[in-house]
Formats: sequence, C-alpha cells, structure tokens
Amino acid sequence: MLSEAEANSMLPIVNRYLRGEAVDLSIFVSKEVVYGLKSDTQSNPKSVAVIPIKNVIVKYDYCGNMGMLSFENLLKQFINDPTIGAVVLDMDSGGGEASYMHNVAQTLQSFRDQKPLLGYFSGVCGSACYYIGSQTTKLYASSPTDLVGSIGTMVNLKRPNPDNKTAEYITESIYATKSTAKNQEFEQALKGNPDSLIKNLLDPFNEQFMNDVLIGRPAISKDALDGRAINASKSIDLNMIDGIKNFDSVIEEAFSLIQ
Repeated sequence: MLSEAEANSMLPIVNRYLRGEAVDLSIFVSKEVVYGLKSDTQSNPKSVAVIPIKNVIVKYDYCGNMGMLSFENLLKQFINDPTIGAVVLDMDSGGGEASYMHNVAQTLQSFRDQKPLLGYFSGVCGSACYYIGSQTTKLYASSPTDLVGSIGTMVNLKRPNPDNKTAEYITESIYATKSTAKNQEFEQALKGNPDSLIKNLLDPFNEQFMNDVLIGRPAISKDALDGRAINASKSIDLNMIDGIKNFDSVIEEAFSLIQ
C-alpha cells in the first residue's frame, strides 16, 4: 500500500543493493519522537499526545521509525492512560507495508470510540498512511496542495533487463483490479501473467483496505476508492478529509474535544 512516487524513490537504493554496493542508511534514521502537550488552563489537566507517522510505513520498528506493532501498542496504552485526553497523528507518508494495516485500523477504531483522535498531514497522506488517517475522528491537511488518497494495493517487481542498455533491472508494477504455491504468483507475473497475483494477493488486501476506509469514513465518495491521489483542496468534496488547518489549530481542536 505504497504510492507510486514513494515506491520509485526507493529504486536507486534497491539498484545499489542488487549491484552489491554499500548503501548509506543514515538517511532513513528518524528523529521524530512521540510527545505530549499540556493545556495552559487548570480546567483541563489532561494532555494531548502527538504521534508522528513519517516515511515508509512498516510492521516492525526500523532505523528509528516506529513500526505498526509499536504504534498499535502505544495507542492501547493511551486508551487506558487517564492523563491522555486525546491523540493527534502528525503524518507525512506515501504508505508502505500492507500486512498489518487491518489490525491497526481496528485499534484506531477502538481508540476513536473512547477518546478524540485527530489526524494532520503535511505533504502526503497516501495509501497505507491514508488507511490510518481515514480512521481518525477528523482528518486535516496543512495546505491545499498536499496530496491525499492512493487508496489501492500494488506490487512492484524487479527483473533483469535482457537488453541491459538503459538499466540493469526493469520494474513491473502489478495492481489490484479495483485501483502463487510459494512464489508461484510472483514467478507467473514476471513471465507476463499477473492474474493469479492480482486475484490471490492484491484483491483481498485491497478489499479489506476499502472496507476499513468505509468504516472510518462512511461518507467518502466511491470515486475516491480507485487508487487516485489528489490535492487536499479537491479531496474535501469527496469527503476524504475534513478540511485544511495548521498544526496549532488541530492541537487546539483536540483539547476542545477532551471530555
């Protein structure tokens, strides 16, 4: 569940690995940390916790980034923490790994039923990141030109370039319809027959993705479910997000929603 732009940005690194070259992974080390904000009024002693969701989304922690298992555990802790009144997700990601997103969506739905959960993104809220954002109480973009959507599922495959004139490897992108034995689907796809890969892997993930989005945002337009990514200003009309606000305004709203 990754936007095409995010996937393509990783290809130079993949090529260097495949050629056996050293790769500097320091560029992936995240400096984002979870933090809390306290109200400046004594009438509201509870805090708003801010959880960053940046870069490529994966199931397990890596290079300083929080994986979805840790993210889910953190949400469960905050549900039961009486000092936390609300959570704001600070997001900027084109998506990532699909395998654990339904579990995360269920935990987000449970949190939202008990405490305010606001989403804010600056830059991109695409694919798996939108999977998360769609489950919030309210979702806001920072700018009309931010990108949101890419609700869909795909696989990127790399195979050797037989001509080897322009590149060592050729990338094949296989998409689910609406947006095999072990590795059989991948082998067949590399040979030009992606039907099994689409039916057995992509479509089931994609159907669960769309179903969870519809639970989180039942008023979303069906036109937004075909995998397109659009500007935030246009996404409001499709009920993909709730508006455009700066970060401070989102924090203020979170405090106002605390019971």
